[in-house]
Amino acid sequence: ISLDTNRYTKEYYLKNIPLSHEKLKLSDSIIVEAVYLVAYLLDESIGDNEEALKYYEKLIERYPQNKYLIYAYFNVYKILGELKDYSKQEYYKSRILEEFPESRYASLIKSTDYMQKHKSDIETVDALYVKAYREFTNLLFENAINLLDKALDVYSDNDFLDRILLLKALCIGKLYSKSDFIGALKKVLAVNPEKEIREMAERLIYSMTEDI
Repeated sequence: ISLDTNRYTKEYYLKNIPLSHEKLKLSDSIIVEAVYLVAYLLDESIGDNEEALKYYEKLIERYPQNKYLIYAYFNVYKILGELKDYSKQEYYKSRILEEFPESRYASLIKSTDYMQKHKSDIETVDALYVKAYREFTNLLFENAINLLDKALDVYSDNDFLDRILLLKALCIGKLYSKSDFIGALKKVLAVNPEKEIREMAERLIYSMTEDI
């Protein structure tokens, strides 16, 4: 039996530790993606909002400049309302309004009767989106599009429109022509999406048009 004696040296393990600035940044980025995904799935798919809250708060505490910060803030704000922890919810409300005053989430909070007025529709749209995302991950793109169209029929003037249109565009990209895909992505850009969604749509359009 041949043994790799290098495995018993300090150098063997140190070489895989991300020490450079670039490698550390990449490592942090992977962790941020993983923690956000776990929190999101716990909250939206599994319905364990208390456990989701722990992961969202861990993300906020450890990576205060992460790209999902506004989403994490708002989801924590939403969960705290469900848990009736209103004093802590007020704290996150203040952070959203102070740090992201121009965001659609700040607008949602400022409209004091918005959530109550559209609560039922928002919950329906959110449930349809989660189901559509599951169908997308299972490669059932037609089913996903049908669910997303239902969400738009229920409540098209919603603050998750950019997410719905992006997921629909990704499904269209799997089923139809390149021009159909580009057209669907342009519809995403037309609704003034959040930065992350806008950048993804722009990158996808660029990747398909750069060699035309």
